[in-house]
Amino acid sequence: MLANFAKGPGHARLFIMATTTMNISLPRDLKRFVRERAKSAQYSNPSDYVRSLIRDDQQRLEAEELVNSLIKSYLKSHATLAPHELEKLRVEFWRRWSALRDDVAQAAQSLDQGKGSALSEDIFADVKARGLAKLARHRKVG
Repeated sequence: MLANFAKGPGHARLFIMATTTMNISLPRDLKRFVRERAKSAQYSNPSDYVRSLIRDDQQRLEAEELVNSLIKSYLKSHATLAPHELEKLRVEFWRRWSALRDDVAQAAQSLDQGKGSALSEDIFADVKARGLAKLARHRKVG
């Protein structure tokens, strides 16, 4: 079993994950890369690095399913959308999705380094107001 600790508001939570073993064959150069990457990226071992890659792939697949669902929904209400317009829409979504994912990862890293600050109702209200204003501007343009 593998134990993971996650910090929550005011306490730590312990997650227990049952693990099994899977052996894979890699060419020497890939094996060397995995070991070096695991060490340079501060994973505890190559298995942690590979698990991280698999989780990233799972998240990417979930995002693709979401994109496909959103596109199908959009097409129902915009039946005359040309294929090139659909492709532009898909590319723009992925650009925004990737930027958001990168922003969240950077924020999490910043918090892990103790660079966060306490959230207040004023901060939430400000973020909400700015988001609603941006949405309203976007709807006027679109």
